Amino acid sequence: MANRASPGDDGPRNRPQSKQRVRTGCWPCRRRHRKCDERRPTCDNCLSKGSTCQYPATFIFASVQQAPVVETNDNSAASVPPQREFRVSVT
Repeated sequence: MANRASPGDDGPRNRPQSKQRVRTGCWPCRRRHRKCDERRPTCDNCLSKGSTCQYPATFIFASVQQAPVVETNDNSAASVPPQREFRVSVT
């Protein structure tokens, strides 16, 4: 029998570079399942359709100031990890 390489042994494959996904888009583009170029105040898709271009609120996670250091019984200081605060910013 001849030695055949298994299908996974072709060596490193050059994968096509994946397209970078848009993290946000305007509501009309999302509704139409179209890629939004995210231009402000009006994206190209809404401009060509004559639609009102509206963007969703952006979510910002900000660290809250660190809690004070708490003393433990063995005289070593233990700090409390910072908590996260959820803020909504409408842009």
